[in-house]
Amino acid sequence: MRKYILLSLLLSTCISVHSQDEFAAIKNEVNDWYAEIASASTLTSKASRNIEFTAQHYLIDGVISKGILREGTIAKFYAISSLSPNLLLEGRVSYKYNRLVIEGIKYDNTPVRTNKIYGSFYVYNMDDYSMNYKPKKAGTLRIKCSEASYLEGFYLKSPMIVRLQGKTTVFVDGKTGGRGYSYLSAEIPSIALNDDDSFDMYQILLQANNDVIMCWDDGATFKGRVKPTIGQDSTILFRTLDGQITGRTSGPKKIGISLEKGNIICTQEDNDDNQLLSKEIMYVKDDGTLSEMDYWNINKIYENCYLAKWTYRNGNYFEGSIKSVVTTDRISSAAIKGIFKYSNGDRFEGDLSTKTVGPFFVDGTTYFLDGTKSKGNWLESYKLTKNQLENVYQCQNPSSARALAQKLMKSNYYQEYEYSGILEYFDPSKEDFVFTPLLYTIHLTYDKTKKRYSCKYNNDAKIIIEFAVDNKGLRKWEIVYDKNNKPEFINEFTWYSNGIIESVKSYYYRTKKIYLSCNFFSDGTLRSAYQYGPGNSGENILRKSKESHPTYGGFTCKLYDLNGQYERSIRWSIGEALLGGSRQYTLSKFDFDKLKPIVQESDDLVPKTKEKIIEEEGQDNKDYDNVEQMPEYPGGQAALLKYLAKNIKYPVVAEGNGIQGRVIVTFVVERDGSITDVKVVKSVDPSLDEEALRVVKAMPKWKPGMINGKPVRVKETVPVQFKLQ
Repeated sequence: MRKYILLSLLLSTCISVHSQDEFAAIKNEVNDWYAEIASASTLTSKASRNIEFTAQHYLIDGVISKGILREGTIAKFYAISSLSPNLLLEGRVSYKYNRLVIEGIKYDNTPVRTNKIYGSFYVYNMDDYSMNYKPKKAGTLRIKCSEASYLEGFYLKSPMIVRLQGKTTVFVDGKTGGRGYSYLSAEIPSIALNDDDSFDMYQILLQANNDVIMCWDDGATFKGRVKPTIGQDSTILFRTLDGQITGRTSGPKKIGISLEKGNIICTQEDNDDNQLLSKEIMYVKDDGTLSEMDYWNINKIYENCYLAKWTYRNGNYFEGSIKSVVTTDRISSAAIKGIFKYSNGDRFEGDLSTKTVGPFFVDGTTYFLDGTKSKGNWLESYKLTKNQLENVYQCQNPSSARALAQKLMKSNYYQEYEYSGILEYFDPSKEDFVFTPLLYTIHLTYDKTKKRYSCKYNNDAKIIIEFAVDNKGLRKWEIVYDKNNKPEFINEFTWYSNGIIESVKSYYYRTKKIYLSCNFFSDGTLRSAYQYGPGNSGENILRKSKESHPTYGGFTCKLYDLNGQYERSIRWSIGEALLGGSRQYTLSKFDFDKLKPIVQESDDLVPKTKEKIIEEEGQDNKDYDNVEQMPEYPGGQAALLKYLAKNIKYPVVAEGNGIQGRVIVTFVVERDGSITDVKVVKSVDPSLDEEALRVVKAMPKWKPGMINGKPVRVKETVPVQFKLQ
């Protein structure tokens, strides 16, 4: 199986993105916080005024009422030590315990940039924490944060915001700051401001390790744990530990690393580069084999994987050990031992790397959907021809393959017929000795090996009789079944040369003891009849006899006791007509001309090896039996074979394990000759399947199929043979 290598050691220098909208959202949240404070301030007609504290180098801008800042109004505090005033604090005025409190934004201005604290602040200029508005008496302005809601600043050139309400969370706009990522957020431990209310965003960011979200400009997003480290240029690098990446533009759409029960588990899903698997889960022992640096090193994941769980695009599933060969540009993996589950519910348990019969694994035990199981090569006993096996190999699961094999085997050994002639059988349990005719449509199954027919009515599972005839259609023997569909009697026949019954002997099927013996004249009338039954000794003895008189005609009938001794004369109607006289007994010859073979209809069990599906403009998907001009590979069939032989690269794992076989691939030749919808319909091994798909997809454009001079879409099939020399 081909896999593209993912090297993702430091996410600060690789993979995917989110949008700057994420950072804009937290920025809007902060702005809304202050806007709500400003909107709730007291409106007054009284104009604000400035109070300048020249000696102490600060200025107050606000509404003064009764000698103090008016509660509920907006006030601003500036430093005026430089040529232009620098805003220190702004917000709504309130008083707590007679102390001035400003709810708003505190600014920490540096030569490079400005940090901000959003929250509530005590403001005073006297040692008793009071505020004096007379410049000559006032002291140094002091601002102390009492409760912070947000911090805003920079990491290098990247804007940062820290939310302190609820879970402490840091947000970084990496795109604006030119980082390797466009956005980062992470939950961090609660933080405390320095004594002067300052903070260091660099140190805050070094605490980012849990519930991290990192986004990149190509659309990918990582969610999970990271380990911040300091790079050689003192920048912070974030090494991913466990988590999940989504939104990738190539390779797996979703890839994750988790740590569970002593395992490092790598999960890959929706990889467009992998036409065989939709999901892969690989387990590596978390025993130091992989360092944290190697968690996202896919090469090492495959090299050290002890358990794999693969979900195939066709619904199949494998769980077990694999063998991988890693090269500089690809990873080839093959299933070795484990459980292979088919989409219909069948499963195989055993070695997947050794013996296969067609696409089916046989070095182990196969469990069928009906609850039965078979060890080893379960197809061997069906004795199918090579062509029949090719049809079986195209089935998608063992149950359907076995059902088809049984059907094909039956066609090898049995033939189904409808019989429109007269068919009768002898029922010795009837005293009047009548050959019972079978009515309605008769269904016959001919056993080619045992050379006998079984007979039942159509749509009825119960067998009525089994019989054999000679080449003239004369009955040789028959087995009569009772109402419970169990064999009851065996009848054996002899015949005169004129086609009249000479004798019939009936035996109990179970004990093989004789029950009735009848002999006939050459005109079909009864000559003699003898009936047997158990005597006192337990042996089968004569109980009745009926014999024709050679001189005077008529019959002599006798009854015998349980010791086999003559008891008395009786009347026995066997061989007599209803209106008196002798009955002529005839058993119709079997008429071979009345046999109509029942052709086995193709059904869903028999997969189609090739079909043509043509779409024309203005038509729905219409199936045609043929196309005027079929698609053709450039240069014809010989050129196609040459292309396959030249471009196929035998997978290393398959070659090492001696795996070979024929992969059947279907594809659609579009109206422009391009190749689309490439699929494996007959699998041999994942690595061989993947290589066959690669080669077929890489084919040059074909000459398209044509109908009425117009190009049409045609579905084609190509067998790709892998054979070791």
